[in-house]
Amino acid sequence: MILTIRMIAESGTAAETEYIAHRMLEKAADSFERYLITDIQPYWKIEGCYEASLSAQCKKELNDEEVELLIQRITDKISWSSYGVDGVADSRLEILGSTFEHPAVRFCWFLFRKGEEA
Repeated sequence: MILTIRMIAESGTAAETEYIAHRMLEKAADSFERYLITDIQPYWKIEGCYEASLSAQCKKELNDEEVELLIQRITDKISWSSYGVDGVADSRLEILGSTFEHPAVRFCWFLFRKGEEA
């Protein structure tokens, strides 16, 4: 099972964004065989923010409950799509008010794909 994450964080550099991404995944890292940060670049909509794309190979296929427990190790609130395989977490109070494992993270989009490898 592959987890793809698109993260937006308040950051001044790509190196700082990479550090933030690693810290955000720190508590969930034992669920992954490996994870890669595949891209980091300035976020075009908001000055002072960077966008990072991550891909994580889960150690096993996860059921719905295990997916929820994994996400809870990254953020406290997520809004799942009607399909239940992707969701968003947003720190803006008027949107969702999510809190992330690293305080610089502002937004994450999560997509789980079953039966795939990175």
